[in-house]
Amino acid sequence: MDVRACTFSCMQTGFGKHMKTRYSRLTILACLTVVLLLTPMAVKAQWTSGPLSYNYNTAYSFKITGCSDISGDVTIPPSFSNPNYPSDPFNPTLPVNLIFNSAFLNRTHVNSVTIPNSVGEIRGNAFQGCTALRYVTMPYGVAMGGDCIFYGCSSLTNVSPIYFGSAIPIGMFLGCSSLVNIPIPNTVTTIGDNAFNGCSSLTNIVIPDSVTSIGLGAFSQCSGLASVPAWTRIAPLRPLPCDN
Repeated sequence: MDVRACTFSCMQTGFGKHMKTRYSRLTILACLTVVLLLTPMAVKAQWTSGPLSYNYNTAYSFKITGCSDISGDVTIPPSFSNPNYPSDPFNPTLPVNLIFNSAFLNRTHVNSVTIPNSVGEIRGNAFQGCTALRYVTMPYGVAMGGDCIFYGCSSLTNVSPIYFGSAIPIGMFLGCSSLVNIPIPNTVTTIGDNAFNGCSSLTNIVIPDSVTSIGLGAFSQCSGLASVPAWTRIAPLRPLPCDN
């Protein structure tokens, strides 16, 4: 909801020809309440706790938007405490349910990441360029909500368990040259362009009958694989999407 639009609507309703009516006064009060409640969302304030940065995802949850000076084994906290409470009308502690776009971009000293049950989605490029990242542990069912999530994670050997839904996103494991095994469930119908491009340590992958579409370059430079169609190894002519 647009706070400014709500405020303008309140002004129109409250200060029009019916301004003196009880209905108008109640409308003004209701709208002002909505404006106060939505102000934190409109401001999009960002807070830092340790190396992680947080922002509102919804009125009832937080997202991780970035980090700084982070290294070693990282455990994502399941919740975050609103530092502005009680002046902020939101609850003091809310769940963390989203890892936002590029949140850990190029954090080259992160070795592992553990994701809690509260997180329901990981957005595009979230761990791109984490060259020391070896493994990621997450609850089954976390949605892969964007392209190139693990692009360039050259030390990554395992992500367990992982949920793809109906599609493996574009560039999902592009350049993950240490990746040795990724099961593809029979819920998957589409494997995106460059999804496994450069996964040279993959020696076996089973593509289920549910898959009806495999993108360009999906298995390009997978020198250890012999069980995929030859045409899926052909590098696409268009630029790699993760570099745009």
